[in-house]
Amino acid sequence: VEHVLSPEDAGLQAQPASSVAGEGPTENAAALRALLAGSRDSGLSGYRMAVQYAGGLSLLVAGDDGLDQLPHHAARIGVALDDGSALDRLDALVARAAAAPTSIPSAPP
Repeated sequence: VEHVLSPEDAGLQAQPASSVAGEGPTENAAALRALLAGSRDSGLSGYRMAVQYAGGLSLLVAGDDGLDQLPHHAARIGVALDDGSALDRLDALVARAAAAPTSIPSAPP
């Protein structure tokens, strides 16, 4: 069975592709951090929709739920964005990566 999905299937309002067009790396990182910290700035609406949609689809694929649960999963992503827990997860990942060894030890001969 083939499905063609859209943000509306996740209960989200579609945004024009131009709303997720990035600037430079520094600006894109700042926009993502603001979104993950809970910003509801209208300039981030395209990013927000894309993150909720992709995250909802990822949760759907990772579980055993039916397609009808896509709006629920997208809403869960929205909660994580709104309450700042998404940024907490990113910060924990960055800290863990910074503490990891920078090289992989060679395998013994």
